[in-house]
Amino acid sequence: MDNKDYRKVRNAAMEQGWRVASTKHGETFLAPDGRMKVMVHRLHASSDPRALDHIVRRLKRAGFRWPA
Repeated sequence: MDNKDYRKVRNAAMEQGWRVASTKHGETFLAPDGRMKVMVHRLHASSDPRALDHIVRRLKRAGFRWPA
């Protein structure tokens, strides 16, 4: 998955009830159950081409369904 697809993942998470809060260095995804959170640093500054894959993996551990 390309890092440019971040907006698709973010929108899918919000449709599933996740809240997205902006922080100084990125965003925090808060799970619908309120128990889990996933911190996402700005992807445009990332040199890791698989950064979005790692984010989706962490979101899935917290209950996110992908592909939506």
